[in-house]
Amino acid sequence: MFGAYSGFAQFLAMKRPGGFDVIIDSDMTDRFAGSVCGYVKAETIATTEVKAPQFVVEIPGVRWSVQLASVSSEDTAQEISRDLASSGWKPYTTRRDGKSRVFVGPFSTRAEANAQMDDLARKKTLNGFVLRFQEPGESSK
Repeated sequence: MFGAYSGFAQFLAMKRPGGFDVIIDSDMTDRFAGSVCGYVKAETIATTEVKAPQFVVEIPGVRWSVQLASVSSEDTAQEISRDLASSGWKPYTTRRDGKSRVFVGPFSTRAEANAQMDDLARKKTLNGFVLRFQEPGESSK
C-alpha cells in the first residue's frame, strides 16, 4: 500500500520551533481543527459533543499544554490566569509577538491535556487547543 491513495482526510499542520504539529482528523470530530479549517462552525463548537479518539499515540518524554487565550493586553491575560488559578487549574502566561498567551499545564500525556481542555470548555466555557509544552522562558518577549 505504499504510495497508494488512501482517501480524503482533513488535517491541520501548525508550525512550531523545530518542526510541525499535525492533527489528522479523518473522522472530522476534532473541534479545533474543524473550527480552523472551517468544517465546524465556531458557534456549534461549545454545544457539539465530541467523541473521544479511539487510539491516541503518546510521544515518550513530550509534555502538553492547553492554550486558552491569546490577547494583546497583559492585564487581561493575568485576569484570566487569576480566575483559572482560583478554580484549581495551574495557568501560566507567555508573551510573544505582542500577544500574551494563557495556558494550563503541563500534562504528561496528550490524553490528559485533551481531558483538561474538555473540562475547561464545560466549566469555564473556554475553548482551547492542545500544544506541546514549552517552558515559559523559551518564548520570545
